[in-house]
Amino acid sequence: MKYQTFDNLHYSGNILLFQEPGLAVFCSRTIPMDLFLPALDLLKLIMEKEVTVISGWHSNVEKKLLESRSPNSLSNIVLFLAKGIENYKLPDHLIEDFRNNKILVASFWENVVRISKQNAVIRNKAIIQKADKILFLYIESNGNLEKIFDLSITMKKKVFMLDHPSNKKWFEKGALPLSRYNLEAIS
Repeated sequence: MKYQTFDNLHYSGNILLFQEPGLAVFCSRTIPMDLFLPALDLLKLIMEKEVTVISGWHSNVEKKLLESRSPNSLSNIVLFLAKGIENYKLPDHLIEDFRNNKILVASFWENVVRISKQNAVIRNKAIIQKADKILFLYIESNGNLEKIFDLSITMKKKVFMLDHPSNKKWFEKGALPLSRYNLEAIS
């Protein structure tokens, strides 16, 4: 992938997407089956909004959404990698969005081949610093995302959580419930 470098950030695509307010999306890699479809449905609705969605796009829910994303979607996408950008290949189904300036691929690393836990933490912290709103679809207790959730709350970010009984713990810790009925909250 051809890329440029600015201020320690390697990128390809529409760098202006970093100037827009963004919605960070996080989901644990393991997610209960009864949450998978509601999470995917909510993300599909979000993609039809004029919003820039920032994520690492690593969980199964996030990957499935990108695979089914329509090139006519109103949203923009920031793929923030936890590995090097040099050998990254944009999936074919996103090329039209890329050509239409609706995608930014960004990384702090130029040629790191494998994603490491340390790089994922660095990337996730950068995402929450950049985004003005944060959506967690599901957080596995004592997992890496729990620390990101706690940091988001400490930073006084506007933190949302998929409205589902499985996420009750996170509402008690300060997350706002998000569903198809209050999507205007992320606009």
